[in-house]
Amino acid sequence: MVSRRRALLNFVLRRNGYLTLYLDLGHREKYLDAVEEDDNGLYQPIVGFLSEVYLAQHRSIHEQIIGKIRAGRTDEFTEYKRLVQEFSKIQEATKGRRLIIPK
Repeated sequence: MVSRRRALLNFVLRRNGYLTLYLDLGHREKYLDAVEEDDNGLYQPIVGFLSEVYLAQHRSIHEQIIGKIRAGRTDEFTEYKRLVQEFSKIQEATKGRRLIIPK
């Protein structure tokens, strides 16, 4: 069931124009713990974990886009506008929390 959830998540991400999420063996224990919480109706651990990993994996893309937008070059990224907005929402929601960035 766990691999189906990840496959569905990546399908939804891809289908909506987002980059996919990769979870390696280093993420396994924390991911399974978050899935267990999710099974018990507690969604914050899985949402927090997945957004943390996703941001860490795609941070450089986010930083490039944000840098160009701040420099007033928004016309270069019109097709990524929604992606930037979603990253900004995640960034705002995690403000003040220390994100663990996998190496």
